[in-house]
Formats: sequence, structure tokens, C-alpha cells
Amino acid sequence: MMKVMNNKQFVALMIGLLFLAACALFPPRRFSGSTISINKSTVPPRAFLYHQRLHRLGSDEGGDLGKVEIDMGKALAEFVLVVSLTGVALAYYRR
Repeated sequence: MMKVMNNKQFVALMIGLLFLAACALFPPRRFSGSTISINKSTVPPRAFLYHQRLHRLGSDEGGDLGKVEIDMGKALAEFVLVVSLTGVALAYYRR
């Protein structure tokens, strides 16, 4: 029976999958909202995907200051980077 990958390749693949899972569960975010200036430090650059306060920021009076969105461009760039580095590691450890 032919062995598909060696132990080093398997470890590199598992590390790559863990990084992909982390990038998917904690995606980069951006604030898009009204013309009211808001302190950007109130919007952390990353948060858990299913966090309750991910989608909306409101003022104390109940008004809507804007929304927090997942930055899909940065998320896609992170995914491509992780997959590329995992592929390089798999090719490096190939014998």
C-alpha cells in the first residue's frame, strides 16, 4: 500500500487547517457607518464570528451609528496566504 504523505506533511497540513479555522472564526472587521465620527478603538479589528455585538453599533439614545462588517477582501487574502504557505510546506517536506 502506498503512503500518501509522511508525518511532517501531515503536521504541516494540520497546522494549516488550524490556521484556516482560526481565520474563519475570527475574521477581520471594518466599520461602515454614518458621517458621525466614532472612536475606531470601540470596533476591535477581530472578534468571534458569532459575537452578539458584531453587526451593529448604536448610540446611547438608540440611534444607529453604523454597522460592523466582515472585511471579505482581507479575509480572502488571509485564506489564500494560509493555503499557499501550507502548499509550500507540503511541497518542501515531500520526498
